[in-house]
Amino acid sequence: YPDAASMPADEENKLPLHLAAEKQAGSEVVAALLVAYPDAASKPDGDGLHPLHYSLGMHVPSDQTGKVEPEVVAALLLAYPDAASMPADEENKLPLHLAAEKQAGSEVVAALLVAYPDAAS
Repeated sequence: YPDAASMPADEENKLPLHLAAEKQAGSEVVAALLVAYPDAASKPDGDGLHPLHYSLGMHVPSDQTGKVEPEVVAALLLAYPDAASMPADEENKLPLHLAAEKQAGSEVVAALLVAYPDAAS
């Protein structure tokens, strides 16, 4: 049922792509959801968060670092590069800041900087 990818999965208006990113699903799952509903990457949930924010460990305990998959981040940035410029919380943390907090690898940091160079300033 491909249309399910475009339907909110919970009361917080998260799409299946948000949930997959939040649960740190692999790149194959994320790719399949993007094929089924490419616009999902550009849709914020009820908290204003995009799948990119979740892929960078939003709502993952702070002691869990280094679980950011470069392939997932790359796929989400390809689908919606503007998400790199969108704050994730009331502290205005950008996706680059989330990546740093989770000690994401240099490949992730580089992709985020290419998508939104001003994040470094």
